[in-house]
Amino acid sequence: RFGGQISGGGEAKQEEFLSVFVFPAIFGCLFAPQSRMQRKDRVKENEFNVALGEVLRDAKANWRRMDCVHVERTDIIAGNASLSPDILVLDPRMPPVAIECEFGSHPDGDALGRIGLKVKETGHEIRTALAVSVPERFRRMNGREIRSALRRRESIAFALHQQISSSIRRRFPIAGFARGSVFDLARLVSAAALPKEYVEAVAEKVAQRVEQTAAILQAKLPEDQTIQIAREIYQRSPFTAFRTTIVLWLNALLTQQRLCVQGVDVPPIDFMGKDSVQPSALAADWSAILRQNWNSIFEPAAAVLRQIGSLHPGATGQVLRHLIREVERIETSQLGLYISIGAELFPKLSEDRKESAAFYTTPSAAELLAALTISFEDRADWADADLFRRIRMADLACGTGTLLRAGYSRAQDFHEQSGGTPDTLLAFHRAAMEEGLIGTDVSPIASHFAASSLAAIGQGDAYGDTQIGWVKVGGPNALTGSLEYLAAGSIPDLFGEVVGAASGRSALQSDSSDPQKHSISVPDASLDYVLMNPPYSRTRGGQSAFDIAGLKDRERAACQKRWRELTEGEPVSNQAGMAASFLALARQKLKPGGKIGFVLPLTAAFADAWSRTRQMIQEEFENIIAVTASGGSLSADTGMQEMLLTATRAKKSLASSPIRCVTLRSIPSRLGEAGVEFTRSGTGFNSAQPWRLARGY
Repeated sequence: RFGGQISGGGEAKQEEFLSVFVFPAIFGCLFAPQSRMQRKDRVKENEFNVALGEVLRDAKANWRRMDCVHVERTDIIAGNASLSPDILVLDPRMPPVAIECEFGSHPDGDALGRIGLKVKETGHEIRTALAVSVPERFRRMNGREIRSALRRRESIAFALHQQISSSIRRRFPIAGFARGSVFDLARLVSAAALPKEYVEAVAEKVAQRVEQTAAILQAKLPEDQTIQIAREIYQRSPFTAFRTTIVLWLNALLTQQRLCVQGVDVPPIDFMGKDSVQPSALAADWSAILRQNWNSIFEPAAAVLRQIGSLHPGATGQVLRHLIREVERIETSQLGLYISIGAELFPKLSEDRKESAAFYTTPSAAELLAALTISFEDRADWADADLFRRIRMADLACGTGTLLRAGYSRAQDFHEQSGGTPDTLLAFHRAAMEEGLIGTDVSPIASHFAASSLAAIGQGDAYGDTQIGWVKVGGPNALTGSLEYLAAGSIPDLFGEVVGAASGRSALQSDSSDPQKHSISVPDASLDYVLMNPPYSRTRGGQSAFDIAGLKDRERAACQKRWRELTEGEPVSNQAGMAASFLALARQKLKPGGKIGFVLPLTAAFADAWSRTRQMIQEEFENIIAVTASGGSLSADTGMQEMLLTATRAKKSLASSPIRCVTLRSIPSRLGEAGVEFTRSGTGFNSAQPWRLARGY
């Protein structure tokens, strides 16, 4: 800045002053040695931005197809035509995310400057921005070499900035930088684009609406009818039955809306209709969808809608209108990628889990376990669209499918990173739904939500019979659920009352005579990955094994006897609880070279009752990692100390494998945070070598 007034009067002298003093000063500044270095840095940063944007675009098939990644594009920010973020990710399924790159250790400033800006085309505000600290080695590379290095999964450092509220901003990590590949960066962008607090606030409002509408329905129906409905959807009390019914309907409505958005020819939802919805009209819409596919999602919802709608159409129609408004809230909040209604809400409704010590894994803990268990280096054929016709990933205590979703999402990421396209993703997803993903649970409703939430990961893909369903507990043969697989590769079902599997097709469309009742086969040595948070229940300490599904004391005792028979000769003590038995089951079903990822009670690491199981793990597994956290819980609502255990099934017996023991200061609390290391400690863990965790982190 030049202070004061140019004196002497007249335009000639002013022009002379500018030409003699000002212009040379400006050009001198531009071409001074330091400025030449800054200009060179800017050219290098531009080269890096272009390369990063190209590889980032290829990391996600939809980003590639829809051209979602914009590099240094001007006229994209509302109200500032010249401002061009280094990279702006505009995926219509999620909020915009800005990425700012800079050589050196202080890239935060530009990233923070992007928060609060609005995208010109959509009007959406940027709430999330990432600051990338470009490693010095990239200065010595040209664009082609940078792209090649990024595709080889070379690490970069980054930090996430997020606007939580009008007065609160968050940085991850709090200090230093996370470190990972460009594919870890892509995963963080898609997982963290919407602040967790915002997701939770919307989910809480939806949960409140579920409670309110369940109360409306229960108040309108006679007691004998509410009891009958509770029996039909496997719930102990009428109120829980109606809450579950509401979630079934909400899940179906959300799926219907997503299918419409994805371009599938299904009846659209009437968001602008009257205060009440005709139950018969909605049931007809769902019947039309059922004639195409998605039977496992819509058939249970339609069945209970027809029943309750016929008993009290007025109250049912009022409830449905409330639910359609919640669908609109979820969609306008761009929440579709971040919440699975059935999977997220059902755990809050279950009456059995505290009695049976069957708790639900938090999504962030599930992502961490999947990252530690499933590595890109496991396979060279992630690009194969038919991969899940050959490999199997199972959770034999799947609940609502949180761990299966985390494991499958990781596999899908690897497929996209290996060149997967939208077309190959369709085949990849269908193979996983029909053959590759195996999930069983004692709750028919929980397994229903597991199947529907896995189906929702696709892009409106049709699918046939799945390997996801329920296994009975109790009955004349005192069945023990999935533990019956200790005795056989499948659970026989002569009368359709022992097991049931979800299917995309209706009975008329299916190739099998009864697709809803076919047995789920799990032969020995057939699984490549087992991810599980098994029930911890044991018969002591105020708990009772098999205290589920309303079993009477006599039936429960018979199940406990059957459990002892099944585990006789196995390296487990039933005093350790069911979790040890599920570990023995995983060992039996896993291929040599296959991997396990378990959530276990911390007592598994030291209690005497677990000694035989610990010995079995060290003699029959390798690459064993035990991870604990000093704060927080891995399962929802437990408040108990737990651990993660990952290991690889050895191809021959071992004398005693070493165990890597790691203590985390805290577990990841948000999706996208698992699988990155921290530069603050100098080491850490990443997707390539998930066992390499930093001491103290």
